Amino acid sequence: MKKIMIADDSMAVRIEIIKVLRPHGYTVIEAVDGLDALEKARHHEDIKLFLLDYNMPHLDGLSVAKEIRKLDAFKSVPMAMLTTETSSLLKEQAKSYGVSIWIVKPINAAAFLMMAEQFTGGSKAK
Repeated sequence: MKKIMIADDSMAVRIEIIKVLRPHGYTVIEAVDGLDALEKARHHEDIKLFLLDYNMPHLDGLSVAKEIRKLDAFKSVPMAMLTTETSSLLKEQAKSYGVSIWIVKPINAAAFLMMAEQFTGGSKAK
């Protein structure tokens, strides 16, 4: 089973993502802010994709991405920034921290699922 972390302070966004991913066999680890994301990442070293909100309390998504890359288990795990921000400067900074894709909210469910499958090697549909 593919394990994905969604780190977003919006419960509505987390629920929306879970509704897209779980029916396709994904396990979703939820984090409510940047610090929660780092703590949970340390306990789930089999995460195959990180979905990070840029604007979160305690640590923003870029800071989380930077810290995740320092953990041996996640040196090459794909990360997606999921945000309302469209700044080219932020996108470039995210890229330098290893963020693979920048997704502007709201998400398109079909496109989002295709992205998850691409970065995790596919799903096990139920």
